[in-house]
Amino acid sequence: MRLTGIRLGTTAAALRRLGLDVDGDRAGVGGVTIEAGGTGAGDGMLGIAVEGADPAGSLPLVEVTPVPDGAHPLGATAVDHVVVLAGDVDAAVTGLGATARRIEERGGRRYAYVVAGTALLEFVGPAVPEDRPPHLWGLALTVADLDAAVAWLGEGCGAPKDAVQPGRRIATVRHEVLGLGVPTVLLSPR
Repeated sequence: MRLTGIRLGTTAAALRRLGLDVDGDRAGVGGVTIEAGGTGAGDGMLGIAVEGADPAGSLPLVEVTPVPDGAHPLGATAVDHVVVLAGDVDAAVTGLGATARRIEERGGRRYAYVVAGTALLEFVGPAVPEDRPPHLWGLALTVADLDAAVAWLGEGCGAPKDAVQPGRRIATVRHEVLGLGVPTVLLSPR
């Protein structure tokens, strides 16, 4: 299974404001194509392209025309992970035709991590399953230098802090300021 693309409900201009090197309406980041495919009115994440996924699953799968990786002013080097919110985490993973690398529970939430090439799909939901379909929610990008990326974004990003993963740091992008329409974070390298 490999994540090859993400279609965001945003504009190419918003991707440029994020600091991505955009070719038309797409940017290549670590072998994953991020595509602007919406009106810019906060349409969220419209779909993902995943080789090896079950096309009959409950996540919106799309086809994305690949572009080469760009030289991003943000310093983005990879898509770290895509967050999927699910009422029933296990059913969402199975519905994709995937197997979780790790499953854990903390704070009343269930987390499942699916390796999708160089990225992860992070499924998050309640510890006790609910009857809610899964939906694509957020995006995490790895950047070469987190402090430089935060400085480049200025008012478009919060301050870095320690991430859940030991040895990594995270900063929350103010996606509304940039017109992205998708909750986005930046992470230091693994």
